Amino acid sequence: MNGLYALKPWYADRLSGVRATLVRREVSPDTLTASGVASAAGAGTGVAEWLAASATARGSRTLTVGLGFAGFGLPMRRHRRQYGRYLVLLGGGFAAGLSLIAHGWH
Repeated sequence: MNGLYALKPWYADRLSGVRATLVRREVSPDTLTASGVASAAGAGTGVAEWLAASATARGSRTLTVGLGFAGFGLPMRRHRRQYGRYLVLLGGGFAAGLSLIAHGWH
């Protein structure tokens, strides 16, 4: 494993007690997100800066591929009447997009 992903098992092990407590008390993930945003704001990190940093992370690749799916799907609508061709074109585009996302996770 490369980079910070090599530390993931260590962090997961360290946080297992906290995670179990949160699950037992049925704390919503939205609550954790809100507390993280509030902590970042309290630390002087602007929400806009945080969003920009988040958008440039791995999520940006997923968003780009999703927008590509939308751009690919619009011209493919005319092929809906020929379902076989439509299915092959849309399935091929979907497989290509997922392979781009998966390739970036190495």
